[in-house]
Amino acid sequence: MALTTNSQTEPPNAGILCGMTKRRLKIEMTCEPDKYDAIANLIWHVMNTQGVEYDVFQDRQANAGDLNKHWDALGQTNRWRG
Repeated sequence: MALTTNSQTEPPNAGILCGMTKRRLKIEMTCEPDKYDAIANLIWHVMNTQGVEYDVFQDRQANAGDLNKHWDALGQTNRWRG
């Protein structure tokens, strides 16, 4: 799994505010596909809470549909309890 920005297609400082730097984080792991889907969605969710521009790219083995299905299923099975 790789968590990266899309710096391959943008100029180095596109959309960056003064003092900000475009950064890249790469995570490699060995795991089963269902664990990959869970971890990839968790990383996406954490990044979504940080108020920064980001892109998350799945690796070549991942299926975007499976990643989306995992996210949808998570909302069906894990709910807030009152």
